[in-house]
This record gives sequence, C-alpha cells and structure tokens, in this order.
Amino acid sequence: MYPIAWAVVDRETKHSWSWFISYFIADLNLGTGEGLTVMSDMQKGLIPVLLELLPNAKKRMCARHIWSNWHVNWKGEERRKQFWRCSKASFEVKFGEEFHAMSKLAARHKSITTMLEDIRHKIMNRHIDMIKFAETWISDIAPMARAILERNKEYSKNCNVQWNGVNGFEISNGEYSFVVDLEKKHCDCRLWMLRGILCPHAICAYYYLNQDPDQHVENWYMKETFLKAYNHFIQPIPNMRMWPKTTHPSKEPPKPRKMPGRPGKKRRKSMAEPKKWGKISI
Repeated sequence: MYPIAWAVVDRETKHSWSWFISYFIADLNLGTGEGLTVMSDMQKGLIPVLLELLPNAKKRMCARHIWSNWHVNWKGEERRKQFWRCSKASFEVKFGEEFHAMSKLAARHKSITTMLEDIRHKIMNRHIDMIKFAETWISDIAPMARAILERNKEYSKNCNVQWNGVNGFEISNGEYSFVVDLEKKHCDCRLWMLRGILCPHAICAYYYLNQDPDQHVENWYMKETFLKAYNHFIQPIPNMRMWPKTTHPSKEPPKPRKMPGRPGKKRRKSMAEPKKWGKISI
C-alpha cells in the first residue's frame, strides 16, 4: 500500500469527502474514474461522492473490514477461513461455490452432522495415537507414574524405618514421622492414597522388607490396563454423500441468545486485526 494523499477534517461527511476527492481527481487527472477501482470501509458520505464525482469507477469494500463487521455475529475460525476463501475466489462460479459452502456453516461454525463426523475422525486418530504411545513405554508402568515413582525412590533414601514386625511402620523424615500400613495401603502423608503411586515412606517400608515397590503400583497405571481402554475400535463408515436419504427434519442450530448486560457501542477489535496507522487525531 502506497500513501498518495491525506487530509485532516473535522468530520467524515459528504461535504468533506467531496472536497478531498475533488482535489484528488484534479491532481491525478482521474476524469470520471474509467479503469479505476475504489476500495473503502463504508466511510460516511464517501459512496454518494464517488457516485457523483467518479461515476465510472468500480466500487469495492475492503474484505478485512467486512469481516471485522461480520464476525461480531458470525464468530468462529471455520467461518473466518471460509470467508477468506470467498474473498479470494477469482471467478464467479468459484465464488458461488464458496459462498454456498459458507451458508452451510451452522452453530459452532459447522453443521451438527459435520461437526460430529470431525469428532469421530479425531477420536479414531487419537485411538491409534494412544496405542502407539503405549508401545514407546520402557516399562509396564505409565511414564508419568514411573517418573513420580523414581523421584519418590530418591526421597526415600533420606527416611529412617521403625518396624512393628507385621505390616506397621513408623517412617521418620526430618521433623515429621509417618505411620505406614502396607496391608491397608495407607500412609499418614496421604500421597499414596491420593495418587495410587507409592510415596517415599511406603517405598522405604517395602525396601526394608526387600520387596520391589514397582510391584505395588496400582493397576490403572499399568500398560495392560491402559491398552484395555483402547481395545475397542471405532468402525469406519462411508462418506456423508453416500448415506441414504432420510425423511427426518434436518438439525438446525440453536437460536442466538441475548447476553446479559448493556450492549457495547464500540466495535471490539479482534487480536489478529492489524492496527491502523497514519490517521492523525487532534
């Protein structure tokens, strides 16, 4: 974009635009606007002046500003992408196809059926990703649980043990002492019961009995249990175009609901909208 001329006026009116455009036409010898395209942001008074002073010029609206006005009621990333597909269509047939596709976008930026199909595809992909993820485990315990367990093993080296000869232990760690009952899987620090992963005090007790703490991690952290959750698969189905026709009514989006509070008077700019430069306020 190359700036050619600018002016400071008290208000954007038909009179001020007529004054500015008249000098603009005279300086650049624009005549009646033959071969000229004027793009604007629906400034007040500009369109009538263009029709009067540049009758042969083509009038267009800036696509970014159209979307800035539309997205107040037409929110969503999918609608934004479809809008720009429409604006970039270079011939009428393509524009008609893209505009028709945009008109199909319903609540939550997609029709109910299309949205559910996208969710189904994502769940199918996630299903396989989780199975592949389990294949990367270096042990039968989930990586997150393994990391916590190994860290607690390091902490257990600083603990002292007192055993009652059965299942009760008194584990001292600095200024605190905790009672551990291996039979009840209980520790006064409560970390063992909250997580299902042995706390440093329980680990210290099992080490005292020459037992492997890994064997006492809850089964829901085990690889076998993890894979059972993904043992049932979502079956593929044909494309929606191949579905049989139905006489049931189509699913419509929910009606817009008026939000509480006083409606704003100023347009809220989106975070992705670039800042305007070059306008001077006095």
